[in-house]
Amino acid sequence: KSFDIDDLFEKMDGRGVISLLNVSDVQSQPAIFSTFMLALLVWSTPDVVRLGAMVVVGIMVAMAQYLTVESLRTAEIGAVESFNYLRLVWAALIGFLAFGEVPELWTLVGAAVIVTATTYIMRREARAQAHAQAARAPEPAI
Repeated sequence: KSFDIDDLFEKMDGRGVISLLNVSDVQSQPAIFSTFMLALLVWSTPDVVRLGAMVVVGIMVAMAQYLTVESLRTAEIGAVESFNYLRLVWAALIGFLAFGEVPELWTLVGAAVIVTATTYIMRREARAQAHAQAARAPEPAI
């Protein structure tokens, strides 16, 4: 069975959260089995330090997902989504510090275009919303 987007939407509850997604809906059983068998050939049991690191990373990712959902639930999406562009900075910094990768010129240019365009659109929309609210506000009685 191939993946169908309609099946995905049928499995979503009213909050837009996927309540059930079976892996077999996305991949065939033979593909899953063969991947598992190949993984067994190179499997090595993690030591206590790596296992602990995996648990810590799992907890941090779960908390990040929870906090992202809460921020989108409680704040305006434009304000929250603007912080997503900080991932560009963090990815470049981690890439440099952990792997010695230096971003190429065109990577920096692309990031600058994205950040500049997003900042411009956010400021323009905030200004337009402020003008709309000011036009709707009743004048104070004198």
